[in-house]
Amino acid sequence: MEISARQFQNGFTLIEMIVAMAILSMIVAIIFPSLRVGSGAWEKGAADIDFYQRMRAVSDIIYRDISSVYSYKITPGELDTHKEFYAFFGEGDRLQFVSYTDVYRNMPGLTLLEYWVEEDKGLMAGYTPALFSTHREMRDLKSRDRDNAVLLSADVKQIRFRYFERKTKDDEGNWEERWDPETRFGRDLRQPLFVEATITFINTDEEAYEKKVLVPLSRNIL
Repeated sequence: MEISARQFQNGFTLIEMIVAMAILSMIVAIIFPSLRVGSGAWEKGAADIDFYQRMRAVSDIIYRDISSVYSYKITPGELDTHKEFYAFFGEGDRLQFVSYTDVYRNMPGLTLLEYWVEEDKGLMAGYTPALFSTHREMRDLKSRDRDNAVLLSADVKQIRFRYFERKTKDDEGNWEERWDPETRFGRDLRQPLFVEATITFINTDEEAYEKKVLVPLSRNIL
């Protein structure tokens, strides 16, 4: 039986199959890294969105709590020599004050709040009922105890506070690195007009992002 040349043309030769497989292999080798890069970019984009949302949530909490500050007066006890002043204690790396709110919104009444950054943990918030009338009683409250302290954000590596004051309406005012309420009493009894919180966040790639939160304390505007 004779096999015509036309019958050979209906199939593929071994060389054609090898060439086709080589071309397919090259196409896959080109496409697969692109898909992997695209998948990695998508995952990073999703992680960045989640990180920015956490940044915003922390900033909103800081703004909410500080803006709800309550002008809580501490009166001198029998053994105290200080004058009457507000319970608002500000340092460069921590802030303690009385607020209408608490971290979980589950504590009725006024709350003594404290913010600070704990190494290897992040931004911490301590809260306890503001049930005190003298500075001595306030010092007995342990807002940093395990039962009273909560981790607000593990992304925060540093927080810095500044306090703006203006003694008169005509005064330009100035920023203070700390706020000692015991030096402000009598006719000088007041709280800062603004609190500035500079929060440093670190993402999973160890990249630092700085967020400034400016909070007006409107009750004290002259």
